[in-house]
Amino acid sequence: MKLITKEIKAKLLANGRRQEPVRGTVSELDLVPVAHIFDPFGGGRWLLSEIYPHDRGLAFGLCDLGFGEAELGDVSLKDLENLSKNLENKRGVGLERDRYFKPTKTIGEYADVSSAAGRIEV
Repeated sequence: MKLITKEIKAKLLANGRRQEPVRGTVSELDLVPVAHIFDPFGGGRWLLSEIYPHDRGLAFGLCDLGFGEAELGDVSLKDLENLSKNLENKRGVGLERDRYFKPTKTIGEYADVSSAAGRIEV
């Protein structure tokens, strides 16, 4: 399964373009995530809300490696793809994209809920 389709990438990039002029200011946007990537056999989850227009290989989102602490931050799309391929080679199944993901909160709201729960709650 392709983790980031062209349609998802376009939405992530559009969010990145909206965020670019206000990133790091008090006007920074609290965007709705576009994609939910997860490890079906582990605790890893990623909610991605944007791709940086100046570096289309770098996304921003809520990242949870399954250790009880989700963090907002950057993630390399290439690293996600490589992790997925490595997992698939080892166990036959890589990372998955939640094809039925319908966000109900902003990325900041997901971060708040995840902080209290110790993991990403979707």
